[in-house]
Amino acid sequence: MKTLSAFVLQMGFIFICYSIYSQNPSQIDILTTEDGLLFRDVSNIVQDNNGFMWFGTNQGLNRYNGNDFKAYTNDPNNPFFIEEDFIKSNILYNNLDNSVWFLANDKLFQLQLSTDTVITYNESHNLKGQVLDILKAPDTAVWVVTDDFWQVRKGTAKQYLQKFVNGSFKVMVTVDRFKRGFNNLTADAKGFLWWTTTSGTYKYTLKGELLETHQLDTYDWNGDIIHYVPQFFDSNNTHYYFPPSRGGVEIYSAKPIDAKRILNVNNSIRRAIEDQEKSIWFAGDNTLYRMDLKGNFSDYTALLKSKLDYTNISNLYVDKNRLLWVATNNGLFKIRTEKEIFTTVFKSKKDGWGNSMRGIFEGADGRIFSLCESKHQLWFRSKSGQIDSLLLKTTSGKPLSLMYDAGFLVTNNNKTKAYAIGSGICEIDLKTGLTKIYDQFRDTNKIYGPNALLKLKDERLLFGYTLKLLTVFNPKTEESHLVFKNISTESNIADLQYFEESKDNNRVWIGAKNNGILKIDLNGNILKSYNTNTLPELGKQHILCLKEDLDGSLWIGSYGGGLSHVSADGKTFTNYKKSSGLPDDNVVGILLDGNNKLWISTYNGLALFNKTTNKFQNFYKEDGLSHNEFNYASFFKDSHDNFYWSQK
Repeated sequence: MKTLSAFVLQMGFIFICYSIYSQNPSQIDILTTEDGLLFRDVSNIVQDNNGFMWFGTNQGLNRYNGNDFKAYTNDPNNPFFIEEDFIKSNILYNNLDNSVWFLANDKLFQLQLSTDTVITYNESHNLKGQVLDILKAPDTAVWVVTDDFWQVRKGTAKQYLQKFVNGSFKVMVTVDRFKRGFNNLTADAKGFLWWTTTSGTYKYTLKGELLETHQLDTYDWNGDIIHYVPQFFDSNNTHYYFPPSRGGVEIYSAKPIDAKRILNVNNSIRRAIEDQEKSIWFAGDNTLYRMDLKGNFSDYTALLKSKLDYTNISNLYVDKNRLLWVATNNGLFKIRTEKEIFTTVFKSKKDGWGNSMRGIFEGADGRIFSLCESKHQLWFRSKSGQIDSLLLKTTSGKPLSLMYDAGFLVTNNNKTKAYAIGSGICEIDLKTGLTKIYDQFRDTNKIYGPNALLKLKDERLLFGYTLKLLTVFNPKTEESHLVFKNISTESNIADLQYFEESKDNNRVWIGAKNNGILKIDLNGNILKSYNTNTLPELGKQHILCLKEDLDGSLWIGSYGGGLSHVSADGKTFTNYKKSSGLPDDNVVGILLDGNNKLWISTYNGLALFNKTTNKFQNFYKEDGLSHNEFNYASFFKDSHDNFYWSQK
C-alpha cells in the first residue's frame, strides 16, 4: 500500500496525498472500558485480515471494528461462548485459516473467525501439560512452549518446545524445568527460533536443532541464580536484549562477541516492536521509549501517564494503519507511528448543519476550491498554502452568494471557469470572480437541491432534477436542448441525485433518490435500468454516488444499501455492507485509486477497498479524521492524484 498523508477539514474536507509530513509525538488516544472494552486489564493484541482488532483480557476476548466491540466470554448465556476467558499470555492471528489462537488459564484454544467456533487443544493433541507461550514461526507454523510440572513427580518436570503438525503438537525440544514464570519464545529475521528460560538463551533451527547457547545476564531472583533475559530482533536481524540486572537495552553481536549498551536506564525493559517506519519501540513495566533510525531515543512515558492512569504495560502491537497499540492494566493506548495521515486544510469554528464544505474542484493554477455553506463563498487553498476566498460578483457588479443548491461544482477543461447551479447556471471566472448567470435554466433545478451537475468530455453541461427537465447546455455556443423531449408523466423520474459519464460515447449513468439507476444516451433513450424490481436487483433504490470503473463496470453508493458493483455486461451484482467490512452502509463517495483500489466515504468512516482481495481498510477519528461522517457530493481527486473529502 502507498504511504498516505492527508489534510482533514472539520466540517470541511480532507486532502490525502502521497507525501510525508512531520510526526506529532502527542498523537495518542486511549481505549478503555468507558468506550466498551470488555475489561481494563489487556494482555495481548492482534489484527485479522478484515482489519478488526482482537484484545485478550482477564475476562475474555474482545473483537473491535473501530467502532463497536464483540465479547467472547465463558458466560453460558453469551452466544459467543468460550470455555476459558482468563487470557494473560500471547494470542496470535493465523491468516492461513483465518483464526485467532489464544491461551486462557494455561490452555490453548483456536477460534475460527468465519464460524465463531472454538477448537480446544489438550493432551489428545499431544500437548505436554500447561501452555505457557505461543508463536507463529517464520515458516508460518504454530509453535508453543508447554510445561508438565503438574503432571509428573517433583524434580522431574520438563518444558517443551512443540510444533503444530497435521493437527497435533510434535515435541521438537525438551529442557529441564526450573522456574516456570520465566519464558520467552521469539524468532529472528533469518528464520531461527530463540527460546529464553531461567537457565539461559538458546537458538534453534525450525527442525529443533540447537545452534547456540548464551547467558546474557546473571542475577539473583528470590535466592535463585537465573539467566532469563527478554530479547527482540528487528528486520535487519539486530539482536536487542534487556538485562534485568542492569536495566536498559543492549545489542548483542556474535562476531566478535560483544555487547553495546544503547539505552542506559535503570528500569527493566520487557518487550519491543518495530513499526513500519523502522523505529523500534521499547516498553518496560510502565515506561515506553522510541528509537528512530538514527538511534535517537524519545521517552513517551510522561505522555502516556498524562492520558491514562496505569501501572503496567503488558504488550505492544503495530496494526495495518500504522497505529502502535499499547496494552496496559487499565486499557489501551493508540499511538500514531508514522507521519500524520490526516491534516486539516480548512476548518470551520461552527459545528452542525450548514457549516460544511461542498463541491471541491481544482483551478488552472493549482488552487483547490470548495464552497462553504455557512458563508455561501468559494474558498481556496493555493499551492503555497495560502487560504482565501474568491469574491463573486455578477456581470452587473452585484455581489453574488452561492446557496445550498450549488452542491456540485465543475470546471471547463482548462480549469479557468467553474460552473454551479444557482438562480440558473452560474459561470464563474476563477481569476476575477466575475460570474455570468444563465437564468433561462432557473426552473430546471430545485431551489434547495441537491442538484446534480456534470461536465461532459466535450465540455457541455448536463443538469436537471427530473428526466423531463434533463438538459444539455453548451456554454461555448450557449445552445441547449432537453434530453427527453416527449417523455410521458408516467415515465418521468424525479429527484435525480447523481450523474456519471460513461466511457461509452454520448451515454450517462443517472442515480435517483427513489428509482435506482438508469443508463441513458443523450438522444433520450433509456438503455439500462437497475432497481429493486430488476435483475440484477438493487438492495436499495436511494442512490448517492456512482463511479464507472476502467472496465466499464459500475460501482454504486446508496443510502442504507452499502457499496454495490455491477459487472460491465450487467449480469453480475455484488454487494458489500458493514458485515463485509465496510465502515457504514451509507456510501456518499467513490474515488478510483489506480487500477486496484477505491476510496469509499461513508456516514461513519472512510475506507480503502482492495478490489483483488475484497478487503476494506477503514479509517476513523482515531486515525486522525476530525469526524467520521462524510458529506454527499463532496469528494475529489486532483491532477496530482491527491484526494479530497468534506466532513460534517
